[in-house]
This record gives sequence, structure tokens and C-alpha cells, in this order.
Amino acid sequence: MRRRVPSRLSITGKIRYDVFSSALLNCCLRVIGMANKTCRTTILMMERMKTNKTLRLIGLAGLAILPSVVPMLAHHAFSAFDMSKTTTVSGAVKEFQWINPHSWIQLMVADASGPAVEWSIEMGSPSSLVRQGWKPKTLKPGDQITINMHPLRDGRPGGSLVSAMLPDGTRIGGSPTGESQPAK
Repeated sequence: MRRRVPSRLSITGKIRYDVFSSALLNCCLRVIGMANKTCRTTILMMERMKTNKTLRLIGLAGLAILPSVVPMLAHHAFSAFDMSKTTTVSGAVKEFQWINPHSWIQLMVADASGPAVEWSIEMGSPSSLVRQGWKPKTLKPGDQITINMHPLRDGRPGGSLVSAMLPDGTRIGGSPTGESQPAK
């Protein structure tokens, strides 16, 4: 007489799970950065809940989708900027921050009422700026530049870069919205 091979394997002798389901869950959890101990704990919890195979597969599908959803939640929209307005400011570069996920220009703008005010101008990522002609050494502290930007909605000194006029008269773009850039 032939012995039947069970479709489930035993972890501890009492708790059983599908080989495929556990391997897929283990893989998904490693992708999203959970530790190995956490993976085993999650598998054991799923078994203790005595869910049926369909519910486990639905849960695993949800876990498989999770890594692609998390980065989307991390990024922001440009709702802080008034994209219907364009403002021009001129001043001296205090600092040019060539960093991910967004580069920044810290610009000291002379105010008619007294001391210079620091403006924070948000730009795109370094990889997108390179395609528009920017380089890490494009701006140096002290450079006198003119910035066209979409201002912050709340009135604070800052905005989203549309274009910049460099000290040598070169106009260079940087709009994160994909607007057409002025000619050089």
C-alpha cells in the first residue's frame, strides 16, 4: 500500500503551513526589511489564526504589493507652492545644497526695510537637474543671481525654482512641474 505524502510540513510538530505560502511570505517580509525572527513569528501567527488557503494567499498578495506602495506615500506633492504665481527675487547665494531627494538654493535677498532675508528655493533631484544643465559647482557662495520661482502659499520666504539667471547671464531652468524652460 502507498503512503500518502502530506501537503503540509510541520515546523514544531503542532503547527503546519504550506511550503509555498511560507516561502513567499518570507521573501516579501525580507524585501520590506523585516528581520528573519519577525518572518518566522508572522508565519506562526498566520497558522495560529487557522486561516484558510484563500485568505492566506490574499494576505500574501497584499504583502507583495506593500513594497511598491511605501515609496509612493513617502513623496510629497507641490501643494505648498502657489503654482499659479511666479515671483522673481535677486540676491547672493548663501549655500547651494546638491542633495537628494531635492536640491536647495539658500539665497540672501536684500529687504527694503533692513537686513537681508534668507530664502529657501527648492529644486528637483540632482539627477533631473543634470539633465537641465545644472552641476554641483554651478553656484558658489556669494554669487549674485536672479531666481524665478513659484512662491510658498503661506507667504514665508521660499519657493519652487522655475529658472535662474546666473552671474554670467546664462538662464538655466529647474522647474519640477515640467514647464517649458526659457531659452539660454
